[in-house]
Amino acid sequence: MGESLTKQPLVEALCELQFSPSDKWDITLPGLFYAQVKEEFPERTTLNQVSFQFAVSEKPFVDLPQPSSILPRLQLKRSDNSVVVQIGSDLLVVNHLQPYTSWENFRNLILRMFKKYVELLGEVKLQRIGLRYINHISPPNGRFEIEQFLSVFPIFPSPLNLDLVGFSQVYEFQHIQPKGLLKHQTGVVQKADSKLVLLVDLDFISQEIEFNEATENTQDLSHCLQNWLNQAHDHIETAFIASLNQDYYESLK
Repeated sequence: MGESLTKQPLVEALCELQFSPSDKWDITLPGLFYAQVKEEFPERTTLNQVSFQFAVSEKPFVDLPQPSSILPRLQLKRSDNSVVVQIGSDLLVVNHLQPYTSWENFRNLILRMFKKYVELLGEVKLQRIGLRYINHISPPNGRFEIEQFLSVFPIFPSPLNLDLVGFSQVYEFQHIQPKGLLKHQTGVVQKADSKLVLLVDLDFISQEIEFNEATENTQDLSHCLQNWLNQAHDHIETAFIASLNQDYYESLK
């Protein structure tokens, strides 16, 4: 994530921006957005209102509120499928899969897409921001000890100390700066190919965006958004490192 890792367990990073409802949105805007970014994101697909915004996960691990609009969304992809951008009424989502190069590149991509979204509408008000990192750790085949990989794990007394085929732990931590909630989930999940992976899923969410009233133009709002992103990422990175067995973390470098 923030520190360069030779062996990345990251499978998906995403940022979701939800805006207060605006009467300036119309069905021509996704096409105008695509016209500006089509060289970088040539593949486009129209999604209906019930399509989910995650690019990797078959099922969401943390429920997120859906946008109120029933208008369709436009999904744009890079040719190598490493980045997916979704744009809709009151919604902008940027998904980054592998190869993931650095936080700075991902953050700058989010800010670029945000700026283009704002340019289309002329004025927006952020209602909710979420920054999320989903990691899958592949343990060896057969029986393994969760504590070899994670620092947060369940402890079962005998006779419950059996091979685990699945578990889930969810914790929520309140942060003050920026004001937000860190949802922390670890567990054992089964992939579509039946292989087990250890999940470390970290999602930082702010629903009361305090800098709205202090911003007077797009540049101010972009600057405030950048500050929020950096702080949210710092909290996620700290939680990620603390969630791993330190010997295992060192082996990823």
